[in-house]
Amino acid sequence: MGFRRIGSLNIQQLGRGLCVALVCFAQLALGESDFSQVDYSLSGLGETDFRKESFSLSLFGDRYLTDGPSPDHVSTYSTLGLNYQIIADTDGKEVLFHAWGQQALDDSREVHITVPEAYVGWSTNREEFHFGLGRRRVNWSFADQEWKLGLWQPLFKWDYLRPQEQGLIGVFLRSEINDWEVVGFASPLFLPDQGPQFTLTDGNFESGNRWFLPPQNQIEVFKNSSAIYYQLDKPRVEDVIFQSSWAFRVRKGSPESGFWLQWSTTNKPMNQLQLGLEGYHSLALTPTVGNTMAVIHTEVVHHRINTLEAGQSWDRARVWLSASEERPAESEMPKEWDQSPLFLTRVYGAHLGHALPLPGLPNSRLSWNYIKTDEQRIQRAETEPGLVGDEMKNSMQRFPLQQGMGFRWDAQLWNTLRRRLGWTAQYIYSYPDQASWFSATVKWGFSPRLSWHVGVDVLGVDPGPDGKIDELSAYSRYHQNDRIVGGMTYVF
Repeated sequence: MGFRRIGSLNIQQLGRGLCVALVCFAQLALGESDFSQVDYSLSGLGETDFRKESFSLSLFGDRYLTDGPSPDHVSTYSTLGLNYQIIADTDGKEVLFHAWGQQALDDSREVHITVPEAYVGWSTNREEFHFGLGRRRVNWSFADQEWKLGLWQPLFKWDYLRPQEQGLIGVFLRSEINDWEVVGFASPLFLPDQGPQFTLTDGNFESGNRWFLPPQNQIEVFKNSSAIYYQLDKPRVEDVIFQSSWAFRVRKGSPESGFWLQWSTTNKPMNQLQLGLEGYHSLALTPTVGNTMAVIHTEVVHHRINTLEAGQSWDRARVWLSASEERPAESEMPKEWDQSPLFLTRVYGAHLGHALPLPGLPNSRLSWNYIKTDEQRIQRAETEPGLVGDEMKNSMQRFPLQQGMGFRWDAQLWNTLRRRLGWTAQYIYSYPDQASWFSATVKWGFSPRLSWHVGVDVLGVDPGPDGKIDELSAYSRYHQNDRIVGGMTYVF
């Protein structure tokens, strides 16, 4: 037959980067994207006519302070970006369109083009009913949006520290009566999470992006070292994107003022593709003879989500609490393959934001956040329990962290057309792996069209007594990615 099966591959030795390689797999069929962080409520843009249109050119770069774990990784990134956006609400017609693209000028040569929002909707004269088509983002869950979990809406993870949400695609309905708002969504289309670009050459993963961690290329089989030859069982595009989904949200009150309560529910595809790893030892008379073959399979798995959130907003402060439950469907992959986890997951979150007026800083604000997700475990073949080690379990986690707390400080010293100066400082601590991320960015401008920014990202982790790092969050997994960032933006 040309090969001899060895059961489930001992993927403990495949290295911490395997999950990153798998999660990025969707790009090979669907392309890559980036998108804006601007978010607009489905409740509309206001009762009066409104129109805003902008086109901007950006040049920005990252300088990493250490070498990457892969020889293919680039330490200095420079990127050219173009951004076009239009927001309009006139005569009961709402239009959202946002196109964004970037071209890397360094050796990575990554190109990303996307349309994160493309939406048109119509409202009745009294704005009691709204109907729309296209792609847009909705506040299905404040916790999911705050922590960029990718539970409700897909993420773009070109930069794992700053993943960005993109909207769902389909038909949107909204009805408002007094203090009640109901939002409905249905669609036959689906786009999963997307991440860094990579190539698969002669069975090895290659990427210049520092947020792509390639897996090991050697494994021990029968007490002998064997090269690993990776293959991708790439699905057909139509098998991925043609997936039905629906969502429903009911809200009492407004998050902008007073007390509010909302419940969201959905049955849709998981934004992360289900991953399966099939291993065998090649005996074929080909260049792969003697290698351990690792075939990566993917499928789309649906899940049910229920989210309940409540909050209170005042003039200078707001607070909310969140609880979500996710129930994935069963995978149709063979049980003997190693698979990413499919278990009941609960997510809890809390937020407190308040003004912090300081001398000379009237526009200053602090926010505090907490998140807890159930620990994820890898689903193993029943015939060989315990074969997978902690390293692989950690790398296959879907969320950026299991449990953590963070704070953010936003302040503006000047904010006029001719003079702008502000900054953002953020710190997040992940409890299980004692890892942290500190980020600080300063933005300034001395003309209405030109602005600049410079910042720093510092990642830290406390190894265990044996010197081993438990990679239970993105902050420990990418602890080598300390960097300095900077750039400029010109608005035409």
